[in-house]
Amino acid sequence: MVNKNKLADNFEHYAYMGNESTYEESDFAPSFNNKFLVFYTGRDLETTSRSSTPYLNLYKTTMPGTLGASDIFMVEVYNVGSYGIPQNLGSKINTESKETFPFISDSEVLYFASDGHPGLGGLDIFSIDLKNQGKVKNLGNPINSPNDDFSLIFDDETSSGFFASNRTGGIGGDDIYALKTIDCIVSISGNAVDKDSEKPLPFATINAKKISRGNIGEAQTDAQGNYTIEIPCQESQYSIVANLEGYEEGSLFMITTPDEKKVKNARVILEESSKVAVIGADLVKVLKLAPIYFDLNSSYLRNNAFENLDKVVAYMKKRPEVKVEIGAHTDSREEDDYNLWLSDRRAKRTVAYIISEGIDSSRITGKGYGETELINKCVNGVICSDRDHQLNRRSEFILIE
Repeated sequence: MVNKNKLADNFEHYAYMGNESTYEESDFAPSFNNKFLVFYTGRDLETTSRSSTPYLNLYKTTMPGTLGASDIFMVEVYNVGSYGIPQNLGSKINTESKETFPFISDSEVLYFASDGHPGLGGLDIFSIDLKNQGKVKNLGNPINSPNDDFSLIFDDETSSGFFASNRTGGIGGDDIYALKTIDCIVSISGNAVDKDSEKPLPFATINAKKISRGNIGEAQTDAQGNYTIEIPCQESQYSIVANLEGYEEGSLFMITTPDEKKVKNARVILEESSKVAVIGADLVKVLKLAPIYFDLNSSYLRNNAFENLDKVVAYMKKRPEVKVEIGAHTDSREEDDYNLWLSDRRAKRTVAYIISEGIDSSRITGKGYGETELINKCVNGVICSDRDHQLNRRSEFILIE
């Protein structure tokens, strides 16, 4: 049997409630044997869902096999009193917490309440486009509040609906609120680029995120690295976040107003994961530079060193927070004190070049180590080839901050 309460014109709410094997007429109540089958239609039962089956209905349950405190299931209705096998809507929708008050619109958008997905507080109302296999979205302010917001029903034709909330300012415990959607969207366009080369990054995932409640929009960069993402105009502060395999996550903090219908040139910068250096790392290895060697008894930079030093300069310009110490080393030939003096001159010449290319002197220092940190067996008294000795005449670029 069907229990029907008419809330307003073109808004009718039906409920089936019962035990595992039968469904019987009942007044609206929070539970009956932990089963609550609910669906909504603006006209009659046949228009509940535009699916391939005659009737597609949703219910929430805490029966065995659920993922959390209560889950949303789907069940086919063949005729009154005859039902298919319930199917859990899965972890994309259901969490370890409570999912409840499901409603599916004529356009196959599922609305439900949850305290498991990121939200503003208590139960929040979420949506997911089932037809286009979309992602769960928080409906945001002003529909959701720091309190409990739930039981949304929505008519696609009139773009209006109702929901319940115990938010501050109501008349009683749970009050019914009316809503109407308006076309209020901020369109943000931009691109995703590599931090060092500034080349565009195609097929990066772009999400607009609120810290408090997750995604409020999503897109993907095209083959030229460009994207366009639409944000509800009531959102004022959020981040545009980009992800791509092989790169660290990039983000751009945004502040917009409802008057800004279009925002352009929102560039998100991503850094290659292999170039993320930790304190103590040698940029020669991070940037895969050719070793910077010196001639015997010389502190002058070789011509082939400048190309690699320019890469260090570019890396530091892109990362103004980075500070580097240049460690200059000699081989073991000549006296120890002389080698310390020579290596100090090599360090100072390297530092001078980097400063001349635009790096502030507070960010780059140099130190000569002489022959105190040899990288092979060529210590005093050991016969080695010129090639082996040259390996010790090197500069390192150690990240110190």
